[in-house]
Amino acid sequence: RGTARSAQRKAATVNMPGANGGGEGYPDGEGGRRGWLALLIGSSVVLVVAVVAIVAVIASTRSTGSKGGSTSVAASAAPASSSVAQAPLVPADALVTPAQVQQITQITFPAPTTSLDVATDPDDTDLVGTDDCRTAYEPYRAAIWGSTLARTLARYRDGTTDDFSNLITVTVGGFSSDADAKTAFGQVQAAVMACTGYSEKDSPTYTAQWTMDPSKTSTDTSVVWRASQNGASGWHCVADYRVYRNLNLVAKQCGSASVTPSRLVDQMITNVDH
Repeated sequence: RGTARSAQRKAATVNMPGANGGGEGYPDGEGGRRGWLALLIGSSVVLVVAVVAIVAVIASTRSTGSKGGSTSVAASAAPASSSVAQAPLVPADALVTPAQVQQITQITFPAPTTSLDVATDPDDTDLVGTDDCRTAYEPYRAAIWGSTLARTLARYRDGTTDDFSNLITVTVGGFSSDADAKTAFGQVQAAVMACTGYSEKDSPTYTAQWTMDPSKTSTDTSVVWRASQNGASGWHCVADYRVYRNLNLVAKQCGSASVTPSRLVDQMITNVDH
């Protein structure tokens, strides 16, 4: 029976095309189905291989991009100058020039007297008062300035030592670090805030009495105060003491004219920044 069916199928194969769209020589499209199945399997294999390859490329790209991105962020997170220490500022570079003083004050001064060693400044004042007031009056003479690496002073008068209408003193002290400068500023600031008045011996026969104005202006980097001479109409001194990096800067102007010590300190900071 098996042999007869086999013979019949061979005969049918020779004489009949595929009835249901199958390949030639196979009844009911059996050959077509096998051909399409082979093609489908082959295509699937190619597709799987392609997908695996694409996934591998994407994974590799993401991995590389992530590493590159993290490196870039880390490099840009720290400022370029973070590892470069700033050199201490030099007091002499900050001091205002005679031309700058005249431009700011609109007062014509002779050449100033200057001193690079303010501790031996010949124009010392015989001040009578508490240590706080001595520090407030002439902070550059205070013991806290003894730790400065360098200091410089310039004094301007529009007359003689005993006869003048305006007196300006500008002083700069340079400390070894910003922290030391900040500490010195804090001590002077505290002294200024504590001082209420003092006496100044102007001559062997005359001692002037001074009263500190209670309306002092104090911030983290500056303290500004005003002292008025009792009985001297309009005669007063205004001072601005400031800390900037490793420097302590002070400008004091005395007279009856408008006073501009803060502008003088501003100019000194501009000088040292340029």
